[in-house]
Amino acid sequence: MFQKARQDFLDHHWLLDAAHCLKNTAWTHYQEGEYGPADEEAQEALQEYRLLGYPRGAATCVQYLGNIQLHANRLPEAVASFLQAVNEWQQLGATYSVAKCLCLLGDAYSKQELNNDACAAFEESRRFYQRINSGLARLNAARCLVALGDNYHTQARRNEACVAWEEACQKFQGLDADDELDECLWKLEVIRSELQPEEDVVDSEGDPVPGIGIDTEKDGQLL
Repeated sequence: MFQKARQDFLDHHWLLDAAHCLKNTAWTHYQEGEYGPADEEAQEALQEYRLLGYPRGAATCVQYLGNIQLHANRLPEAVASFLQAVNEWQQLGATYSVAKCLCLLGDAYSKQELNNDACAAFEESRRFYQRINSGLARLNAARCLVALGDNYHTQARRNEACVAWEEACQKFQGLDADDELDECLWKLEVIRSELQPEEDVVDSEGDPVPGIGIDTEKDGQLL
């Protein structure tokens, strides 16, 4: 569909519309898992936007390239693309897009087990999301906290993971995100059990009583 429309636009010398069609074709191929064609089309659309002086389209294509590279496991390239996209979106004052690319940057770092870099990216992403007064931005900020906790937990930084997941649970409670809240509560229960390992209870003669330890729930509520 986009290919035919693009040719029509090219025939009429409507070059910006033709570039939009190519960008949309790249995104379609990306969603279908066809990363090779998607990469080529996004690169070509990027060049056309640069020639036409349309920075918003160019920034979108750089972000698309990052997504393609991330899912194709070309992780160093994905990091470079997301860093470039962050810079270009900042120049355009596009706060939401900056936040989104920073979160994707965190994913690319995390997949390379660069957990400190990932944490910095997720924290920065959260700060940008917090500047936006919308339910979706608040939801994404909470997701950044979950990702922070995941990376802290990977590094055995359990107290920091616990704090991040506790705050994420609080944020999810005010949003329509029951499944994500449940998953975060489960992570919180696990981390609390790690922070408070089960202790044996002894009887009057000092012998351990098996199967009795610290209870992480009380009346159905997490402590």
